[in-house]
Amino acid sequence: MPYDHGEVPSRSNLPPVDAVSCTDRSAVAAGLIPGASIFDSFGERTSVGTTATGEDVWQGTATTIPVPPDVGEQMTLISSDDGDDNVGGTGAKIVRVHYIDAAGDEQVEDVEMDGQVEVDTIATDIRFVQHMHSVSVGATGVADGNITIYQKGDNTRIYSMISLGGNMSLTTNRMVPRGKKLVISGWKATETKAQRCTTRLRSTSHNGILFPGIFIFIDTMTLTDSALRSERAVLIPALAIVKLSCWNALGTAETSAGWEGVLYDE
Repeated sequence: MPYDHGEVPSRSNLPPVDAVSCTDRSAVAAGLIPGASIFDSFGERTSVGTTATGEDVWQGTATTIPVPPDVGEQMTLISSDDGDDNVGGTGAKIVRVHYIDAAGDEQVEDVEMDGQVEVDTIATDIRFVQHMHSVSVGATGVADGNITIYQKGDNTRIYSMISLGGNMSLTTNRMVPRGKKLVISGWKATETKAQRCTTRLRSTSHNGILFPGIFIFIDTMTLTDSALRSERAVLIPALAIVKLSCWNALGTAETSAGWEGVLYDE
C-alpha cells in the first residue's frame, strides 16, 4: 500500500515484487526486498583499437580478459610502484578481492600489498575475479601504481586491475553466483573521441540458458562522441558471465560503460 513521504517503508507495506517486475532498485539497495541484491558493473577503456573480435571494457592492456578454469586457481597481486605497500606505504595498503570460488559461491579475501613484490592469495580455488578495491590506504589515499591480479606463475594472464590514482577496478565483467539469477535492467555506454564505436552487452547465456565459454550478444549500440542508455529486462542464469565489449572501425576510441541489475535467490 502507499506510504507517506517521510515514512520509512518496510517489507510489510511494500507491494509484492518478483524477478521480472522489480524496478525499484532503491528498495533493493536498502535491503527491503527479501532475497534480492544490487548487482552491476562499470568500466573504462581509454584506447579502443580496431580489434576484429572487439575489446573488453576494462583498464588492462589485453583486448579480451581471460577466464580462469572452473576448478579455480591461486592468484598473485603486485603493484608497479613500491608505494602500494602495507608496511609504510603511501598508496594502497590492503586490497580486497571479490571473487567466485570453484563451487560458484561469492567470497572475499584481503591481500596485504608489498609494492613491486608478488603477493599470492591464500585462496587456491578462485574461479572468477569480480572486482577489487582498496580497504586501507596511505597518505596519497589512492593506488600509487597499477595493481594487477593474475594467474600465479603467469603475469601475462591478468584478470583485473586497479589503475594508478584509483581505488577500484574498472572492469565490466561479472559472473552470476551459484543459486542466483540475474535480471539486467539496463546498461549505458559513451564514446568521447569522435570515433565510431559499437558497444555490445554480452553473456555466456541466451534466454536464461547457460552456454559456457560462448559470449552471446544481448544488445548493441553504436556511438560517435555521444552517450546512450538502454532500458530492458534480461534474465541471466547462475554461473553465466556478463560483460561489455567495444568494436571500433576508425581509429582509437575512448569509452566508459556499465550495466545494472538485481540478483535474486533461485
